[in-house]
Amino acid sequence: MGTAEKLSRGDVAAAVATSRELGTEYDDAVAEALAGRLEQVIDARVAKRLAEVKQAPKGKRPSTGLDKHQAGMRLALMLVSIVAAVPLTLVPVVIAPEQGSATVAAVWLGIIVLNVVFIVSTRTRRG
Repeated sequence: MGTAEKLSRGDVAAAVATSRELGTEYDDAVAEALAGRLEQVIDARVAKRLAEVKQAPKGKRPSTGLDKHQAGMRLALMLVSIVAAVPLTLVPVVIAPEQGSATVAAVWLGIIVLNVVFIVSTRTRRG
């Protein structure tokens, strides 16, 4: 099979061919061997990435993404936007169908602007 950091298509094809050759009674063993190999590849990639992060100068470490607080805030905003969008979309359509589409468009535009402004402001603070 491939190197410790790579699982090639050939490795997967070899596992499939082996499974076919040995028969269905060995499917579990072949699948377990392939899964074990995949775990090794993933572990090697994670170890390599961690080593890169540890070796990077303290001020120049690569970004690992949003911190938990910002991720939680984004999730909360997303949920509130969805929950608010449902009644704010239905009420104008039910109460005033002739003006509903303009109101719905305004509501959705407001939700989109709110989300974009929030995302841009959290990116500015991070960088």
